[in-house]
Amino acid sequence: MLSPIKEINILTDKVLIFGGPYSNLEATLAMQLQAGELGIEPNSVICTGDSVAYCANPSETVDVLINWGIHWVKGNCEDALAENSDDCGCGFNENSLCSIYANQWFDFASESMTESQRHFMGNLPKLIKLRFHDYEFMIVHGTASSMNEFVFPSTSKADKERYLSECNVATGIIGGHSGIPFGQEISSKKYWLNAGVIGMPANDGTSRGWFLVLSYINERLEVRWERLDYNVQKSEQKMHKQERLWAYADSLISGVWPSFDILPDAERLRAGVPIEIEPIWIS
Repeated sequence: MLSPIKEINILTDKVLIFGGPYSNLEATLAMQLQAGELGIEPNSVICTGDSVAYCANPSETVDVLINWGIHWVKGNCEDALAENSDDCGCGFNENSLCSIYANQWFDFASESMTESQRHFMGNLPKLIKLRFHDYEFMIVHGTASSMNEFVFPSTSKADKERYLSECNVATGIIGGHSGIPFGQEISSKKYWLNAGVIGMPANDGTSRGWFLVLSYINERLEVRWERLDYNVQKSEQKMHKQERLWAYADSLISGVWPSFDILPDAERLRAGVPIEIEPIWIS
């Protein structure tokens, strides 16, 4: 299992979890505002990583997250930038469209980073063990053993059980990286949850982002996915001013990704279909 692991114990009634700010300053500021409106303090907010990627404000987005003072898991993008790598480490197949586009936005993002930002990201934990009242989750980016492993709703239960077995936690895993929010009970009272991302659409034909709220209510845990609205047009216009970001700029408006290279067939078939997710109650 990757290390280090940061252990946190949150005893408030709500925890907010989101992923993939993706250099989208407008979405990140909207997420911070939404947390305040929900009365959720920074110490009860967790980011699943990939603060920097496709959009126009990598340095500014990182500064917002640092100054916000939230908990934050290192994603492959933070890891690559901290190490001054040549690519994002996203796990894309070489010569795929995703890889070609990534080389463009990653160069732009890397040029924007300060040394202090790289140092901060390099010291982020790779895993967070969250204790929330009677529940226990491991917060990961991809999986506990591979931060760039894609886990989708259609990923087999056997694979998810194997990934769960890597973590000594009572309730389950909360991940990011794949960009699609979902929740599944994998075995008796063991769950795989993905909070979704805020900086890009979920390939569902809408411009909204997604985040997750855990609420402790009457000695039960409610897991609820929420939509995030923000000034999409402002973010998209800034991306169109930078040629290396054009591939993803239109996706902010259309809600559909420019490439489906990473998607299994089941998720490809649902491209452009608005996502609806019912809350999960855990006893």
